[in-house]
Formats: sequence, C-alpha cells, structure tokens
Amino acid sequence: MSLTRLHIARFPGLAPGTELRLVDPKTVLRGPRTAETRALLRLAAMATAFDFTGLEGEAFELGYELTLGRADMRVRLQNAPGTSADWCCEVTTELRTDALVYRLECIADPRGARAFGAEGVFYSSKSPPFSPFEGSFLEPLVRALRGRGTPAAQDGRVLGGMITLLNFPLYGGVGWLDEGLGAFDVLTGAARSPRTGDAMEPPRLAFDERPDGSRAFRLRGLPITSHPVSEALLDLARKETYFNDEGLWIERGSIPLFLRRFVALTGFDEAAMLVRRDPTNERTFGPLAFRFRRGSASVGHEALSFGEKRLLAIMHYLELPRLLVIAENLGHGLTPAWREACKEALGSRRALLWEP
Repeated sequence: MSLTRLHIARFPGLAPGTELRLVDPKTVLRGPRTAETRALLRLAAMATAFDFTGLEGEAFELGYELTLGRADMRVRLQNAPGTSADWCCEVTTELRTDALVYRLECIADPRGARAFGAEGVFYSSKSPPFSPFEGSFLEPLVRALRGRGTPAAQDGRVLGGMITLLNFPLYGGVGWLDEGLGAFDVLTGAARSPRTGDAMEPPRLAFDERPDGSRAFRLRGLPITSHPVSEALLDLARKETYFNDEGLWIERGSIPLFLRRFVALTGFDEAAMLVRRDPTNERTFGPLAFRFRRGSASVGHEALSFGEKRLLAIMHYLELPRLLVIAENLGHGLTPAWREACKEALGSRRALLWEP
C-alpha cells in the first residue's frame, strides 16, 4: 500500500493548502529541516498508519489518498475541539475490477457511524466503533461491518478490499527510521502494539525437549510479524544453526540477507546471529545479538563503531516490510557507499527521505 497524496487544509504550524505528493517509491526532499517539515513527515506517518493519537486537542482538517493494487482509499479527517461534533471522519474505498468500480463510504463522528454501499446504508451505529485518536482507527470499524453479516455482493467485495488494505498498516507498520539521529538504540527499540502504541514485551524463545533427545524451539508472545524476528528467521532453524544455553545461533551460509549485506559493506570475514533464549531489556536489537570475525579477532555488536551500528540497525530494521519508511537524515554516521546501500535495501517500498 502506498500513500500517494497528503493535503493540509488546516493544521497548526503548516500553511493551508500545503500538499505532499509521493510520485516515485523513494521521495527525497531537500532543504533545511524545520518544525514545519518535521510536522509534515509525522502527519504522513500518521495517515499511513490510520493513527492520529495525540492530536485530540488540535484543530485541523486534512485529506489523504492511498492505493493498493486495484483498491484506492480516500480519507478526510477534521477535528474541532470544543464543538458538539469534535471530529468527523469520512473514508471512501473503491475497488476496481475489469468491468466495474465498487465503492464503499464510511462516515463517523462522536455521535455515531454509518457505512454506505451500492444498496444504501448497511451499517449504522449510535456510538462510533472507532476514534482516530485511539490507535489504528479503521480496524474496529471494519470488524463491526464484517459482523453485520454478508452485505450485497458488490459491497462485500469493497469491504474485502478495505480489510486487505487494513492488514498492511496493522501488521506492516510505519517505520520512522531516525529520531533526531542522536541515539543509536532508538532505531530498533521495543516493538509497539499496532493498535494502542503501547510497548510490548519481546517474544521469548522457548525450548522443547523431544522424545529422541533433540531440542526444538518456538516463540512465545508477539505475532512474529510484529517484531524484528521475521518469518525468514524461523526457516533458518532447519539449516546451519545450533542451540546452547544462550539460545539459537545462526551462522555461515544461513545468516539472513541483511547480515550478509552488512558483512560485505564493512569488510568482516563472517558473522553469526544469536536469537537469545532470555532477551535482555536493552533497547538495541531486542532478542538478537551479533558476533563478527575479521582475521583472528572476534567482536560482538556492542564493540562496533557508531557508523557500523547505525548501518547494522538500518539493515536489520528493513528486514521487515514497512508501509512507509521515513528518514530525516539517512546519512548520519554512514559513508557514501553505506548510505547508497541503505537506499538500495529499501527496494520498491515507499520511502520519504529528507536530506539537507
């Protein structure tokens, strides 16, 4: 899914009519970083995640557009603190087929919510099932619509398209790659709930003893797509790995792509990755630890230089799919070659990069 357009009709600190258009997958903005540019980037992140938490007290009106394959979504959100309505949200989803365009409209404010399809209203509530200021606001609305039974065929297809759209922000997430770039550990901090934004405990690596004496592992806790322990990492357990009291070691030809890229860029001879059995509370790589060898010397990730840590963190961060990756200054601490490698690692993902 891609954010394609963000239009500011009214927002504190931004000129009315300000518009951000993302034409290419990687949009590079240049110029001095100001409070206005930072506000615009944060609004882009909020819009993509359908989450405007923290803006309850702000008076604003904005609209934005997203696209995913044959589905388009337009959202108009306005907030007027102190009035009877306070906020109003209008969401229009269109799902295109070879012959037809199916359309579903949802309108909600504090007094209730309604959804309109081709055959009129098929959902109505006196109490809205969502608020744009309480996490990803479309999820409970879609669940409520889905719970109303099977609507007309075309409405059902549009609803299915909306649910598909929803799954991306809920489980892919928006990546803010750097926060002022002062601290390395903010790049890969603790996972947060896609709905509430609250910090979540990292998954625990549990070991099971099998009757034949072998040991199997499983992850307890978060869904694997919500944390930097990716599904690809699970596949590695069947390859060149071994267990010890620390956890699961992955090495040699089985290390994931981001680690192979890091080794090639930094000149290390080889690397190994540990999925800790008991993750520490460090806000670095959560349950992961890394070990590198150059010649006869072996070092852990904590001994890397600041630039090497940033490079490893960014490569690791991009291991998971992201709806939108935002970076205010991607090059901080990186060599020109490393910076270009990070841009290449973004692939076809939508990215907003701000460079001076």
